[in-house]
Amino acid sequence: MVSIQDTTIPRSKPLKSFKDLLAWQPGQDEYNVAHTPLHPRPELLRRGVRYHRHGSDKPVPETSPETHDSGLEGCKVIVCHDMAGGYAEDVWPQGNDYNTIYSIQYWNYIDTFIYFSHYRITIPPPVWTNAAHKNGVRCLGTIITEWLEGVLETDEMVSGPGQEFVNEDGDDVVDRRWFSRTYADKLVDMAVYYKFDGWFINIESILRGGAKQANQTIAFLAYLRAQIHARIPGGELVWYDSVVSSTGEVNWQDRLTPENYQFFEQSDGIFTNYTWKEQFVGESVALAGPRNRDVYTGIDIWGRNTFGGGGFSTYRALEVIQREKTSCALFAPAWTYESLGKEKFMRNDRRFWIGSLGAGKHFEGRPPSSSPDQASRLLSGEQWANPAGGNKDGKDGEVDRKQQPEFLPVSAYIPARPSGTSSWFYSNFDRGFGTGFWVNGKSLTSHGRICHISPCRHR
Repeated sequence: MVSIQDTTIPRSKPLKSFKDLLAWQPGQDEYNVAHTPLHPRPELLRRGVRYHRHGSDKPVPETSPETHDSGLEGCKVIVCHDMAGGYAEDVWPQGNDYNTIYSIQYWNYIDTFIYFSHYRITIPPPVWTNAAHKNGVRCLGTIITEWLEGVLETDEMVSGPGQEFVNEDGDDVVDRRWFSRTYADKLVDMAVYYKFDGWFINIESILRGGAKQANQTIAFLAYLRAQIHARIPGGELVWYDSVVSSTGEVNWQDRLTPENYQFFEQSDGIFTNYTWKEQFVGESVALAGPRNRDVYTGIDIWGRNTFGGGGFSTYRALEVIQREKTSCALFAPAWTYESLGKEKFMRNDRRFWIGSLGAGKHFEGRPPSSSPDQASRLLSGEQWANPAGGNKDGKDGEVDRKQQPEFLPVSAYIPARPSGTSSWFYSNFDRGFGTGFWVNGKSLTSHGRICHISPCRHR
């Protein structure tokens, strides 16, 4: 077998500048074109789940009109995948030979998947687009401008190529009354060619044209969104809470405010920064009005100044989000793989998403802070992996059962989405990775090569 280090083997890759995007043409990179169309999901069914009234131990009968008054079904879920800088284990569209690999096993709790990296234009590897689409999940690429080098890149994106942005005195010479369609059209061309579903835009460089450039960017967004909707069925444009419209400065709001509302207005949703305070979520809802579920309140699973602490305490943020009724964006849930140890990934990831006992085995709709004894039952059959690593017995990654913290999984707050259609359901029980590759029972691999998130049979 040819080594995956062979430079002749196709790789997934980003673009490093808008000039690279200008030079890009479709038809040059066929191995990175996703082949699985976005499978439609039926409407979220109002299943007979026994939600509990907050503050009461008495279950609501399934026949009661209050059974589904929890409103949990309305919460949309973004997963923003940020792992090891991107383009690591997943860089080989034809599979790889790593011994361990990160994959998502709980697509039924996700609506939109964002492939994130700190390159200028992040094109999702087709292994992710295929896996997402197979499960009815949209897949978005990322556009990011950061730091000083990003200032002129942002300007080129909205003003167009070949512009003189400043004169010899450093004065702004751009006519801010107009925006250029050039890069918007190219971005949609790229999504159409690679067959992913739109873009996540993260501008973390100042708009040096101030409020005028903010207005120019808002017009650019409106056009880009219209083109995405026209050319990509079900396509989306998501904006990150970063720059503000009054000055063009980078000033994270941690919620929807008048300073980022116009960007939100011209997008399908806003992904808020994750250092929010509890009252901020209600403030987002008040300003969003009927679009409250288009506000994706951010949660950093690594716990970097995020409300609730992230990790296995993510439920604390989800409790607030569902109480106030926004949607949520889970940033870097590969924490279960990178931080807790790759050898225990499947167990820890299962615990994070559905709990040790599996989906539906927890007290749905209950405020977890009011019932620590019930929450801890989730962990009674299995030891809990310690995010800090180690315990008093010196066993890395585990703690004694008596030390188990209060905990509820994501599925306690996010109902599973339906699969298939109203008339059929299909599964080949393929987890998307393994040490063999079979088609119609015939082995097509040798030497234990892993095929990552592909449409094949694995063992």
